Amino acid sequence: GKVLHIVQSPLYAGQVPIRSLQQAVVRLGMGTLHSLVMEVAVNVRVFRASLYRNLMEQLRNHSRATAYAMRVTSRYAGLDAEYAFLFGLLHDVGIAGLLIAVSEQQSRGTRPGLSSLWPALELVHEAASGLMAQLWGLPDELGELMRHHHHVLGTGEASTMIAALQISERIVTDLGWGFHAKGLGLPEDMIVDGNDWPEFGAACKLLAINSRVYRAMVAETKEVLDMI
Repeated sequence: GKVLHIVQSPLYAGQVPIRSLQQAVVRLGMGTLHSLVMEVAVNVRVFRASLYRNLMEQLRNHSRATAYAMRVTSRYAGLDAEYAFLFGLLHDVGIAGLLIAVSEQQSRGTRPGLSSLWPALELVHEAASGLMAQLWGLPDELGELMRHHHHVLGTGEASTMIAALQISERIVTDLGWGFHAKGLGLPEDMIVDGNDWPEFGAACKLLAINSRVYRAMVAETKEVLDMI
């Protein structure tokens, strides 16, 4: 039902509304439909926790926006769009897993505040994302990307997919779908899941994205996000 709700959006619907999963397969193809099922699944089952709801909500919105931005970026970079979508959707899943683990332990002690908890999350969430990919049986290559998603050279060689993620995250942050420290009750000068400017510059150089192309990508991504 949630998948069919998404495909009714202007981004997917077309002139004739999609009324069944069979029609969705014909219209969108199995690759895109698989991406939508994953989108619904992680939003319903993963980006949820009894505590830290504001952070989970920002994480859910950021991850979804990044996934759609990755489809745009992949077209400019010549990458597999649906693989890029999945990577964008799941790259920060380690944060969700860690928050769920902390939430489930609250009966044993007091709830740690985000100000004290975030530095640890920032330090280990890439490794946690990679571990969750392994536990879910995702492809090893995707797990390695998730494990090093803040570093273009993190997998041992320049990764065009991680470069695409760096650019996509910058785009959605510019569009207001990043993490906002003040909204989470964190110090305003605290960087929340940010990427270094040198990494962003390396990503643009690797994918040959200049300022003019970047502006075009921002505009196109905004149109996509407005439709969903």
